[in-house]
Amino acid sequence: MHSLRTFAFFVFALLSSGLGFAQESVLIPCEGASSDAVLKLPAPLDRWGQIYCTKFGHSLAAKERWIWSFPGAFAPVHLPAQMVRSEPKEVGHAAYFKGIELVSLSGRDADDATEKLTKSLGAKPDSAVANAFRLTLTNQIEQRHVVLFVQTVSEVKEGKGLWALWCEAECKGGMPFMLLNYEGVKQ
Repeated sequence: MHSLRTFAFFVFALLSSGLGFAQESVLIPCEGASSDAVLKLPAPLDRWGQIYCTKFGHSLAAKERWIWSFPGAFAPVHLPAQMVRSEPKEVGHAAYFKGIELVSLSGRDADDATEKLTKSLGAKPDSAVANAFRLTLTNQIEQRHVVLFVQTVSEVKEGKGLWALWCEAECKGGMPFMLLNYEGVKQ
């Protein structure tokens, strides 16, 4: 699973440019998507993420004025519906998410998500956890991405973003990434 996520990251990183999701030549209109394709995200995921329709299938990535990046990589993070190990095909709307579940975590579940994320980062949060979520994306053939999102009180106050861990179903390991908010940046 780790190699699948790594490959998906590199494929879509190669296709992306700047702060946007992907080059215009990769994006396609979402009209014509399957009737069971989920194109709208639940709150608050819709504030920082968006479903993009591409020649390689649908993908969840940063919304405008946000950047999702692996620490130190300065490369965008995308969660593609086409989950292949190599040579993604131009499948258009044939690869899509039919299920997007965002669950708010509290108590021990929020603490557990925070522990997993901080262990993967090798750092402790700068303040108490304000928000924690578990996202499960299910594609048209029942393959899944799981992401834990954690936001501290200071991140909420400063409006600077949050952290996430892209992992397998049990999230015993994974790849951390940051979500940076540029909505309020002064020009």
